[in-house]
Amino acid sequence: MGYVHNGRSRLARLCDEAFWLLVVGMAIGFILGDFAEKSLNQSLAISLGSASILFTRPISLIIIAIIVAGIIFPIWSAHRTREHDDRRLTERQQLLRQTTKERIKDRF
Repeated sequence: MGYVHNGRSRLARLCDEAFWLLVVGMAIGFILGDFAEKSLNQSLAISLGSASILFTRPISLIIIAIIVAGIIFPIWSAHRTREHDDRRLTERQQLLRQTTKERIKDRF
């Protein structure tokens, strides 16, 4: 069996930690979401509706780059892992075919 600490498995504790991070992230988003929306409306009103104000400061570009990387990296990583698993499955299928051919040759 797996590692058990204080009557709980490692998987159970990891799930609790992941859930806690999800709850914390949602709480921060819920609290700061209204403030962020008001600030965005204010910025767009100052710039007369031009979104270029969001890209003129270096700090805003850094934040946008981090957000884009945070969206793209998990998608790319999942795609890459899926391709690797498909390749591994193909290699296993080829090995199975070779061993099957060898078994057939041994019989005859």
